[in-house]
Amino acid sequence: MIEPNEPYPMTTNIGPNVSKTPSTPLLVVTLAAIAYAIAYRLAPEWTIPNLSPIGALCLYSLAFYPARWGFLLPLGVMVATDLTLFRWYGWSPFNLPVYLCFALYGLAGLAWRTRPGMRRLAFGTVGSGLVFFIVTNFVVWLGA
Repeated sequence: MIEPNEPYPMTTNIGPNVSKTPSTPLLVVTLAAIAYAIAYRLAPEWTIPNLSPIGALCLYSLAFYPARWGFLLPLGVMVATDLTLFRWYGWSPFNLPVYLCFALYGLAGLAWRTRPGMRRLAFGTVGSGLVFFIVTNFVVWLGA
């Protein structure tokens, strides 16, 4: 049974000594998450608003990978898919707050990596989602 303050199962490579070479299951999960995030972003007609896997990818990659790779994985997915989407929809000033809000997910992942626990993970996930919702709605209300 998982205790509330115990590290999440299968997180043996988190903490200050994050492994430089990820394990095979971690790599497979990461590649699957990247593929899902790309497919989700490129098929906007079939998606549910505010339920993007990019937030989960930001949280996950910064919790399990060294900070440099943790920031580059979701940023690479966002930039690559945005370059494709900009052909049809163009650039919007709304995109900058979205990128900044996803960075908050990354900060939650970094916080969870330093002190893993279910409570911290739940707070980081829900808190980041609420901040994303509030900020992006506020930007829309401002007319961006």
